[in-house]
Amino acid sequence: MKYLFPFSLVKQGSDVVLYGAGYVGYDYYRQVLISGYCKTVLWVDKQYQWYQDLGMPVFSPESLFETYYDVIVIAVKEERTYLAIKKWLNGRGVLEEKIIWHVVNEWQCDIAPKYDKERIIRESKTAFIVDPKMFLSPDRLDLVIRLRYARDLINNHKGSESEMLYEKLIRTLPDEEEPTYDYMMAYFTGYSQKHGIESFKQSYADLIHSMVLSGFSNEDFVPIDVHNQLINGAHRIAAAIALGEKVWVRKYNFDGFHYDFSARFLLENGFDINDVDSILKELEDLTHAVL
Repeated sequence: MKYLFPFSLVKQGSDVVLYGAGYVGYDYYRQVLISGYCKTVLWVDKQYQWYQDLGMPVFSPESLFETYYDVIVIAVKEERTYLAIKKWLNGRGVLEEKIIWHVVNEWQCDIAPKYDKERIIRESKTAFIVDPKMFLSPDRLDLVIRLRYARDLINNHKGSESEMLYEKLIRTLPDEEEPTYDYMMAYFTGYSQKHGIESFKQSYADLIHSMVLSGFSNEDFVPIDVHNQLINGAHRIAAAIALGEKVWVRKYNFDGFHYDFSARFLLENGFDINDVDSILKELEDLTHAVL
């Protein structure tokens, strides 16, 4: 667990509504359940359908108006998110003294729940095939970078410009590792959990080798949200484009998952303007070919 429940602000034995089911809420829920310090009478989040799909007992925020509670603990990290939730609650008649939030401090290690094999097999039955180029967009320039490196891996070109750009891309990730601190992301990292540039490079090479030998199985599906945005699986998408393969995807009932790998992001993270222009040009060529 990484985030500590605000025990000092909640009276022992209280009936608590927990608002927020992300990485903070997930830790809060487990601590309350394990400690027995108070009782979570309801766990709510705007994305409740997504969390229910993951098997979590999360419900619509509207449910709290039909539930008896002593306090509402808002389980979010960002103050602006807390203020938006508080404003909504106040507008629905919830008293100020019923709402609890405190500045979240990180501690111990992060969470990394497993996406087990049994569930992968079960959910693969509702996967479907798409053209991986559909995920190319100006906000996902990382796919072009991964695609370039995939081509060189396929052709066994080492020390290439694409490899250097790929390494620079990985350096934009916190601690050069997959973001398993978020329950939504961690849920899908059963496919791999990479740390460090060499780990990413080796994992990508292994992935491409496997796809060349065995193709792309429906059990290797890529998770997407309701707007057809990638939740995870960027390497699989880029490798499939490089190999001219279709991909299996499965849609999850989550609204609003978003990555920013735009030109602005790249320029703010050490990429040269000429490299960014070249990446944008290739994106244009690739998307034009799709049209």
